[in-house]
Amino acid sequence: MEIKKLLCFPYIVLVVFEFIVGLVSILIHKPTLYVYLLLNKIKRGNGELIVCIPGFGANDLTMWLMAQSLRSLGYNASTWGLGFNNGRIFDRERYIVPVLELLSALHNQKVTLVGSSLGGVDARYLATKYPHLIRQIITLGSPTQHNPVHNFLPEWFKEWLHKQIQHDLTNGIQVIPEEIPITAVRGALDCIVFGDNAFFPEDVVKESDQLENTTVKTSHYGLVSSIPVLKIITDRI
Repeated sequence: MEIKKLLCFPYIVLVVFEFIVGLVSILIHKPTLYVYLLLNKIKRGNGELIVCIPGFGANDLTMWLMAQSLRSLGYNASTWGLGFNNGRIFDRERYIVPVLELLSALHNQKVTLVGSSLGGVDARYLATKYPHLIRQIITLGSPTQHNPVHNFLPEWFKEWLHKQIQHDLTNGIQVIPEEIPITAVRGALDCIVFGDNAFFPEDVVKESDQLENTTVKTSHYGLVSSIPVLKIITDRI
């Protein structure tokens, strides 16, 4: 295997860009949130339940800042508590569903799911099977139309990635739960889930009053720490 193919230079450049934008988003998160609060530009909560689901290969830590900021605003927010998302929601379903059931019963309300990337696909899947537990879904850079694996990735890596997430993508990527509001948020600078792949098709959106597409000026990794994303979440709860 050639070194050039192994490193896959174009993809490495994009990933570095993603991490830089994501890091900047984290660094300015709290100061920006303070300004939003000072100007009364973000809605405070009243104990509404929110569970944040990480993307593929990510864990609760990546969603911690979002959940913590939501809690500081008065929402009852938490991460999913299952560690790394390994692309096998079917294996973890038996663990997360009892948590959602317990939260819903204790607080006498349904749960809003905020899913990052593959976590958004997981959220849509859970909502199709357990609609009585889910109030609404907000997806952050989650594929809705096709597999986001890049054409210029090395074949060995594409094959490995497909094996890791094929179950979730095959069974959930185009699943749209009925009667549950879903907001699909796309990063304008997203280098992982390109273009309109994080959006529901326009013809589908026009036929439904439950679906919404919206764009935020950040990258894929930046979505989970973006204040505009936080505002979108709070505005829709």
